[in-house]
Amino acid sequence: MAVARLGLAAGLLLAMVADASAANVNVKSGVERMIGRNGSISSQTCQAMSLQPVIAQAARHGNVEFRLNTFKVTNRSSHCLGQSFRGFGIYYRSQPGFRGTDQVVISTFLHNGRTDVRTDYTYVITVQ
Repeated sequence: MAVARLGLAAGLLLAMVADASAANVNVKSGVERMIGRNGSISSQTCQAMSLQPVIAQAARHGNVEFRLNTFKVTNRSSHCLGQSFRGFGIYYRSQPGFRGTDQVVISTFLHNGRTDVRTDYTYVITVQ
């Protein structure tokens, strides 16, 4: 039974496609831009296993949306390198005329075989 659990956990290891845990992004005021992306694939089957991220801390001066997109695996150590999969683009648009700094915290979830693991990503957005 323990061997089966270990095998299941090893089989569910995922290759993540997500930006660094903190990112600085520059955008133009009132213009929508993809500021990040999030998704995961099975390292054994190269099949998408993406869970939609959630907003943990909303932007004060703009709106954030998640949209399904197609991405390519860019992790050079993955045998899935170059393959396409479905993940979520993270889009931001400031309020018209706003200039300054905004921030949003996005929580992502990854199932590791036993539980969902939450990771928070902070995007510091400079609106020009």
